[in-house]
Amino acid sequence: MATLALALSGPWQGLVGFGGMEGPLMLWYLLGYTVLSVLLLRHIWRKERVVDPDLPVSTGIRTRIARRAPRLGQPIPPLIVLATLGVIGLTTLVVLWANLDTQGRFYLVAVGGTAGTGVFLVVWNEL
Repeated sequence: MATLALALSGPWQGLVGFGGMEGPLMLWYLLGYTVLSVLLLRHIWRKERVVDPDLPVSTGIRTRIARRAPRLGQPIPPLIVLATLGVIGLTTLVVLWANLDTQGRFYLVAVGGTAGTGVFLVVWNEL
């Protein structure tokens, strides 16, 4: 619920108060929102140990996952995941860029820059 509330309180709610997306204050708001949301999500999604009463703690995590959901116990090769996400992302960007006007392209670049800043902060904080 906290993640959903944080996502709904994003910059898309306050675009009117800053004079539109083109204003310099909106870019500062986007960057500030990114930094604040990364710090909050870091605390919301931190790792905590969850003990299953049916299985002893000494049992490995793969064994516990395989017992609960046999299909989920099988690993997916990371190359397939990265390739799939890359193709989807690149296709989405090309379609958006081709169909947007100048202002829409600015929105796309601003959101991409903000997302890149968020990814950088997540990697930097070793989440």
